[in-house]
Formats: sequence, structure tokens, C-alpha cells
Amino acid sequence: MTRAPLPSRILIPVANPLTAQELVRIGASLMDRRTGILTVLGIVEVPEETPLSEGATQARQARRLLQRVLDYAPEGVTIHPLVRIGRRAAKASSKRPRSWTRT
Repeated sequence: MTRAPLPSRILIPVANPLTAQELVRIGASLMDRRTGILTVLGIVEVPEETPLSEGATQARQARRLLQRVLDYAPEGVTIHPLVRIGRRAAKASSKRPRSWTRT
């Protein structure tokens, strides 16, 4: 029986510092550590009536959380932090990061 290859890209949304370490551990266990990249995503949701630029303070906070997440990376796991600002969290998280190319 042939095993299916492990995914090389995993996207983990991270919002809560209390669950971040466990989410990174789970994501790392699901990917191919030799070739894989774990992207941790922080989402800043800005209401419709507010300019997107108002999300800058929240984005800085999200970036700080994601920087701490880098410390949770198991040996051999590459982590890329990414912060998205948008009107709707679901839409912001469903967009494929530009750094991902189709394979």
C-alpha cells in the first residue's frame, strides 16, 4: 500500500496566543518537513464603515503574536507569518497567499 504524499503547504489561522503553540504543532505534524512551509495567518477584520487603514494598529498586534509563534516551530519546520486586513475574516482567510504558486 502506497502512502499519499504529505502536503507541502499548510495554512493555520492564529488569533489566540493560548492556542497558537498547539496549532503550530498540529500543522507541523501534517506537513512534509523537508519541503513544506507552514504559513501562520493573522486576520484583522475592519468594519465596512471604517477605513481599512484603521486596521494598522490591530495588524501590528497580530504581527507581534505571529512573531512569538515563530518560537513554537519544531526543528526543521519553516514558518512564514502573514497578516491580512479585510472586511470579512472568512474572505481574508480564503485568499491564497501570493507567495504560493499553483503546482
